[in-house]
Amino acid sequence: MPALDAVLFLNPRNSQIDVVQSVGRIMRLAEGKKYGYIVLPIAEEKRLELRWVGPRHDRRLGHPGALNRVLLNLTTNALKFTAEGFVELKVTEISNDLVECSVRDSGRGVPAAAMPTLFEPFRRRQQEGDYAFSGSGLGLSICRKLVEGMGAELSVTTAQGEGTLFSFRLRLPMVTSEESVFA
Repeated sequence: MPALDAVLFLNPRNSQIDVVQSVGRIMRLAEGKKYGYIVLPIAEEKRLELRWVGPRHDRRLGHPGALNRVLLNLTTNALKFTAEGFVELKVTEISNDLVECSVRDSGRGVPAAAMPTLFEPFRRRQQEGDYAFSGSGLGLSICRKLVEGMGAELSVTTAQGEGTLFSFRLRLPMVTSEESVFA
């Protein structure tokens, strides 16, 4: 198993995910929580609109750590490469077992020449003067591996000067209030 794959190994045992709470932690929308203090301050500093679109309550079975890591990384990347406008994190229920997660921004877009190597590790795309709080070049590679580990495919749609959309569809079965996965 390659080193990166070993680091990203997902335990096959799923846990309950409260999708709304997970996103709230990332976006710092969950009042009284001490998580998610990364995204909102960056958006405020850059004067970007931060949008969250999703269900009011949604409890599912999946990998909360992996989902949080992917959504946080995609959101911070969007903030990093957006100079003005917005960053939107969206979770849409497709069916009782399927959700689509996406992060969209109004940034500069990904140049066509960068697309073939976009998910390669240690690839950096920052330009002089970019907002920089990290930059190892591992983020998108890790995101892709985690999304694949959860059984989905990370896709990207981009237009120069208009922005970028990263999205993936996950099989995350609904958990009813009577069910317990910790029995």
